Amino acid sequence: MRRIPRIAALLMTTGLTTLTLATPSAHADDNSVYRALDGAAATTDDQLATLRFWLGPNLDSAAKLQRPFGAAAYTANNDTKEHTDYAGKVPNKRENVPDAGDAGKLYTGTGAIAKTVGKLFYVESGTAPTQTGVNDEPGDYDYLGRRLPQPADPDDPWADVTAFTRTVSGGTTTDSWTGVCSADSVDSANRSTIMSAGHCTEAPHVLSKTGDPSYTSVQMSKWIFIPGYVGITNHGATGTDTSLSQAAPYGVWVASHVYTTPYWDDWVRGQAGRDTESLDLNAFGYDVAAMTVADPQHPGSRLADVVGSQHVAFNAPANQNITAFGYPQGPNPQFGQYYGGRSLAVCAGSSFSDVAGTGSTGAGGVPGLQDHGLWCTLTEGASGGPMLYDYDSSTGTGTQISVISFKEPLGTSGLYMMGPQFGSVVEGVYDAIGALTP
Repeated sequence: MRRIPRIAALLMTTGLTTLTLATPSAHADDNSVYRALDGAAATTDDQLATLRFWLGPNLDSAAKLQRPFGAAAYTANNDTKEHTDYAGKVPNKRENVPDAGDAGKLYTGTGAIAKTVGKLFYVESGTAPTQTGVNDEPGDYDYLGRRLPQPADPDDPWADVTAFTRTVSGGTTTDSWTGVCSADSVDSANRSTIMSAGHCTEAPHVLSKTGDPSYTSVQMSKWIFIPGYVGITNHGATGTDTSLSQAAPYGVWVASHVYTTPYWDDWVRGQAGRDTESLDLNAFGYDVAAMTVADPQHPGSRLADVVGSQHVAFNAPANQNITAFGYPQGPNPQFGQYYGGRSLAVCAGSSFSDVAGTGSTGAGGVPGLQDHGLWCTLTEGASGGPMLYDYDSSTGTGTQISVISFKEPLGTSGLYMMGPQFGSVVEGVYDAIGALTP
């Protein structure tokens, strides 16, 4: 299997910088400011088609929204690669999250945050040249250290039958699978904007593990956002699905426009056709995406009018108290936790400044940027969740200054959770998406 190298966190204190509160404004269509990605559903017909993909022809089924995705679909059952000893402790893929205090626990509070944060579902697909006998078996690791989904087990009632398909044709191999991240409703001029991680919209991917690697750019599509998502409450082989109204108490919102930063888009697309790993931590300083979302079943409705929104700020300094939220899934064996992707989780503490690449220029001329670091047990699936400062637990409100991006040391069970600083580049993306009509 191919894994990115283990990288130790570099820590230092940083001086205060000017904190700029978001002031949404219109922005010209400028490709140097943002990158608009394909795969969103701009028309009502496309949005309804996306809903039918996830919710069935009658738009009333929560079945696809309840199945395990990614790590949750394999780790608790016959995982022999990384968590063999731990797997047997989680029968029937039950969520098992011992309270690790501020380092990570399930969120049991109320307030605005329980509505503004939600789960982001999407379809990933990537194509690369076929190499006979060397393509990864489903269930191996991709370029970013994430585990690929395995084909569904027909005897497992919780397996996601749409999780993985592989098509080999005309000398190319195409992988497609469903995936999940987290996202948050934020203040915006159009009142219907969410923010997430760039790698929840596009990411590098490797399809081969021996011989010459076949790297490609994986593109996501069919995004839906479910604020206040609630997963299965009765786990195990005899469990039943939660109803759609329970799983999505505030509706199912379809991404109508998806923007990411130019630096992230350039780096991801630059991996296509490569035969060597090119990990550029500087690019992760711009691992941010913003989306407009619409509810085609209630035309004209705006997300913030239904669930509220969190404030956004730019150029926030590190070394302050941060609270982060997301829907993690998969194990963090160092803490004896197995997140099932069914519940909102939280971690909090004083942040630090990760300076890997700061002040330097990485591959492709990407300037280094400060990351916010936080001791946190949350795992994959939490990517794209908000990192808030000035969080008030009594109201569930705060100011978003970053999104959950990656772990250091790199991998699911890393000790530190990292998020890119929202700087002027992200502010440009934010302004541009806020000027759009959902």
